[in-house]
Formats: sequence, structure tokens, C-alpha cells
Amino acid sequence: MKMQNNRVYVTSYSMISSLGCNAEETRLSLQSGKQTFVKDISMDFPYPHFAQNKFANSDKYIKSSQICLQLLENIKSSIVNLQNLPVFLASSTGGIRETELAYNNLNGYPLFDRHFYNTVSRDIKSVYPNLNQTMTFSTACSSAGHGIYHAFNLMKAGVISKALVIGYDVLSWTTNVGFDSLKLVSHTGTKPLTMERDGISLGDGG
Repeated sequence: MKMQNNRVYVTSYSMISSLGCNAEETRLSLQSGKQTFVKDISMDFPYPHFAQNKFANSDKYIKSSQICLQLLENIKSSIVNLQNLPVFLASSTGGIRETELAYNNLNGYPLFDRHFYNTVSRDIKSVYPNLNQTMTFSTACSSAGHGIYHAFNLMKAGVISKALVIGYDVLSWTTNVGFDSLKLVSHTGTKPLTMERDGISLGDGG
């Protein structure tokens, strides 16, 4: 996003999901009717499988960071200057998956030593050190909306002239169970805009 002639414009965008690691892959998958709904042995119900990317097998970054870094990789060629570019992170469930893993391997109480939003911000800065300060929004489903709106307001106020907004989430057992308890999760696969639609499918994405 950038400010020009007193108007705010979206100058570049990308996405990542189980259907693809960028917008074009996702479009082609949607057009071909690709179904990514699989059964995972670690859960007692199916969920969409995460699309593999260049960070997927790296132990250096948590999955939230992998998604954000892949998004930056997708659009960095269209960003003229990363120097002092402010970053607005937005996530509804980011960190829950890592919390679950920490509890499964609990030894002492490591959670406060590895604050998950700080971890994502730190990982991004380690790859793109010229980026400016990072602000994180976590307000459930409205997180990305708040990130965009806050960046927009700061531009209109003249505080910043451009911004990088990243919305991301990772699949977690806790979140999926919560939605499933409300009878909202599909057990047959996502079928949007059809009479046979029987629920949503949660997954990783940004």
C-alpha cells in the first residue's frame, strides 16, 4: 500500500494457501477444481493440507514465519524500496499451533521465552533487516481488517507514506476442534457456492 495524491493504493499483493504458493497457482487450482482436502493421521477429522514452499522443510522458522516469508518472496520484486517500510502483521490464531507443540513437549515453561508474534516479527527482520518497526493485530476474524485500516489511517494522517500488511494464520488442532464443535467444519471437502456445501475447511494461509 502507498499514499499518492491523497489517496491510498494497493500496489502489490500475493497469497498462499493449500491451493498454491502464490495468486496465480491459487487461481489455476480453483479453475481446475483442485481438491486439497485430506485425512491427517494426527487428527480424528480431515483438514486441508498446507501447500509446500521453499521454507516448508526448514527448522529455522516456525510455520507462521514460513508463510510470511513466502509472501514477501512473492512480492519483493515489485517493491521499489524495503528501507524503513513499516510492517503490519495480522493473525487470528497465529501461535496456537506452536503453543500446542510446546505443551506436548513441556519441559519447564518455555512459552514466555518464545513469544510467537515476536518470533514472526524477528524472523522477518532476520531476512529483511531494512524493514521498519512491526505492529501486530490479533482480533479474531477482524485481524487483517484492523491491520489494513490502521495502515490506511497512518497514511492519511501523513505519519507514513507506504506500508506492508501481512495477514496469516496456521492450522491448529484447538481451532479446528472449536469450529467443529459448532458443526461448522466440512467432513467431505469444501464446496463453496453449491447446494451440497456442508461447512468450511480451515487451513494454513496468508
